[in-house]
Amino acid sequence: MGDSLKKYVLLTGKSWHDRLFEELKRKVPGEWVRIRNKDAFTEKVLTEIKPVKIFIPHWSYIIPDDIYEKDRKSTRLNSSHLVISYAVFCLKKK
Repeated sequence: MGDSLKKYVLLTGKSWHDRLFEELKRKVPGEWVRIRNKDAFTEKVLTEIKPVKIFIPHWSYIIPDDIYEKDRKSTRLNSSHLVISYAVFCLKKK
């Protein structure tokens, strides 16, 4: 896939999101990458992928500071819990 496609990340290790990932790839134009575990969710990986959005359904881990503080604005949904249940990170264009 070319660099002209928008890139998106789905961050979830839950097997019940397999269908969601396939539907997103089918319905939303762009290149989709799924990150399944917290050790693979790093600033270095995101820098290589360069996603425009990161979708985070049911993530049970703390998101590292260097990811959410670096040139990002985040929209947190259902964030009244200690752990964010749903979040979408929208990356700023430079």
